[in-house]
Amino acid sequence: MEINPPSLYAAFGNKAQLFMEAVQHYEDVYWDAAWARMTEVPDIHEAMSGFFKDAGSILTSQDAPCGCLVILAATNVSAEGQDVNDALRALRKEGRDWFLARLRRAVADRQLPATTDVKALASALNTMLEGMSLQARDGVTHDELDRVAAIAMAMLPSTQKSERAHRPKAGRSRRRR
Repeated sequence: MEINPPSLYAAFGNKAQLFMEAVQHYEDVYWDAAWARMTEVPDIHEAMSGFFKDAGSILTSQDAPCGCLVILAATNVSAEGQDVNDALRALRKEGRDWFLARLRRAVADRQLPATTDVKALASALNTMLEGMSLQARDGVTHDELDRVAAIAMAMLPSTQKSERAHRPKAGRSRRRR
């Protein structure tokens, strides 16, 4: 671009602000639609499955940096960049909050049992997402991330309602005679 650093920083304020502009652009372009779809799909299992499939696509896309900028940049911020560290931490917390809100809605809609520990589950799902990012950075394929996503889906508890639907009806045996 042939722009000297003082001119570049003058346009954005400083190096940290320039970096945070890049992070915001990354979030807007690659992640906002995936998070929105997760909240818009009525069924929790479809919503989470779709989200993790989206995540696998984003994290391994040739159009985006492999892995997630919000996760990976956190390991490279110096002690002087505490404000950047804090902003990245807030974005990671935002991911947990998206999961938490969606899980709470699923409990309210009786798609998940009322006893579901939504805070722990949201944290676990977010940890899976962050781990997928690190694996993508290390070159894991989209197919491998899809298998990880299937494990994430297995963490969602079933409801008693769906369990009842799969039980044999009274007076009928599943065995052939």
